[in-house]
Amino acid sequence: MAVTVIVTFTAKPENLVAFTDIMHSVKATLPSVPGCKAVRVHQGTDDPCVFTLVETWVSEDRHREHIAGLQSDGSWSQVAVHLACEPESRYYAEL
Repeated sequence: MAVTVIVTFTAKPENLVAFTDIMHSVKATLPSVPGCKAVRVHQGTDDPCVFTLVETWVSEDRHREHIAGLQSDGSWSQVAVHLACEPESRYYAEL
């Protein structure tokens, strides 16, 4: 059964343009990652620094493997530098 991952990021205002570019890249490339079935990227209308990703994965394990890979190859640090705080994420199952 597929799992939904909802992640909320808050970009630093001075990094908004760069982080927006990263989110456009995620939207284009994440669906080609093994185990990822879909991704939707939303930007706050009341606060444009807040982004929410709604991702569909084949399993929590596959998503965790993807995140571990981003951390081990250094990709995550290139994203984290643009953030005002740690992202919030949670796994969900559709009712």
